[in-house]
Amino acid sequence: MVSTYVHLTHREVPILPEEQILMLNADEYLVTLFSATRVHAQARFPRNAFRLLFLLLMVPYGASYAELLACLHCSEPVFHQMLIVSSREEVFSILAPQRDYWQRHLSDLTREDAAILERNLKMVRRAVKERNGINSLLQRHGFALRVSVLHGKGYVLLRDRPEIHSRESL
Repeated sequence: MVSTYVHLTHREVPILPEEQILMLNADEYLVTLFSATRVHAQARFPRNAFRLLFLLLMVPYGASYAELLACLHCSEPVFHQMLIVSSREEVFSILAPQRDYWQRHLSDLTREDAAILERNLKMVRRAVKERNGINSLLQRHGFALRVSVLHGKGYVLLRDRPEIHSRESL
């Protein structure tokens, strides 16, 4: 079996440093950040966290809950098709039918059943915030990236700010 690898640079993902490459191994859910001289960070992600990380890497201004749920629930062949296309537009074209379904579904739930709506959104929140979620793994393994909430909309991937050292610590 041939593994599916995706290589992303600063050009595709502007939050990455210019000299670094992010490699995604879709079969092992392994994410590696490296440069010409060394590996800077590496971690294995759970399936849902890996899928959401990939989507957030593709959208510099954030992904809606409908897009995130569509990515979580699409079939493996559809997800692998998104990995091998060459542009963001193609990724969203492939994901469009599932995204449209989730937009309608979430809209209906907003009006009809808040408990079921919350259950659907909880799946996304877990993949982002839990102990083995995107944020924890990115922080624990030194990727210098984090996921931030877009209130009422979804999530966005951001570059961590370097720590500001006080004069006392210098």
